Amino acid sequence: YQRRVRAGKFHISAQIIPAANFINYLRGGTQISLIIAIDFTASNGTPTSPNSLHAIGTSMNEYQSAMWSVGQIVCPYDNDQRFPMYGFGGVYNGDVSHCFPLNGNPSNPEVEGFLSLDKTYREAIGRYNLSGPTYLSDIIKTANQCAAESKRSGSQNYYVLLVLTDGVINDFNETVARIIEGSKLPLSIIIVGVGRADFSSMRALDSDDSMLSLHGKSAKRDIVQFVPFRDFGGDAYALARATLAEVPDQLVGYMQMEGIEPRV
Repeated sequence: YQRRVRAGKFHISAQIIPAANFINYLRGGTQISLIIAIDFTASNGTPTSPNSLHAIGTSMNEYQSAMWSVGQIVCPYDNDQRFPMYGFGGVYNGDVSHCFPLNGNPSNPEVEGFLSLDKTYREAIGRYNLSGPTYLSDIIKTANQCAAESKRSGSQNYYVLLVLTDGVINDFNETVARIIEGSKLPLSIIIVGVGRADFSSMRALDSDDSMLSLHGKSAKRDIVQFVPFRDFGGDAYALARATLAEVPDQLVGYMQMEGIEPRV
């Protein structure tokens, strides 16, 4: 004789919550704000020379192509359509500056609309003399300040700093320090290498394998993407895909690090 025992029933209620993704944040109102920084060092060559990387002709130079490729994708996600534009390594008000407004207005370095990016660049090439050396830390410090202000205000703005440069960084450690600071902020940095220079120092900033570190401090996340323009043979769309490939994950990574959910 075997006694039967009636088994009890368990009622389990579960809710599956999908992980937030890049599109969720955009739909929730997250804005992507583009900041552009352009290399005005003398290694680019005199702009009036046809061999200069800044030569203005009937077709776009590499600076113009890179700016157009990234801008056409990022700019539509910015509601106010106002974009700060800076130069570095050029002569501004009689002195070499490593972060100066391309429109000549330090109190308001923004230009209005995507089409104004190229117009402002063309005018700046004719206005400012090239000099050097190549320092990036001041430009990144300025981007950090914008991102920090956004973070303090509680907005869900995320900044993308596009740096267009032709050469070796002459303030590498200072640049690394600024990037480490920026890794705690709503910021991504895209560096496009223009021309045929040695970009090994730029590649070292793109820390895909390990986080950047300096003097015992390490970056909280990878925020730098370096892409050499020459690898794309003038294919603007391929360049745009490569430069922006990491931004969605970087944005989501920052939001998750800060515990920020998409707004519904």
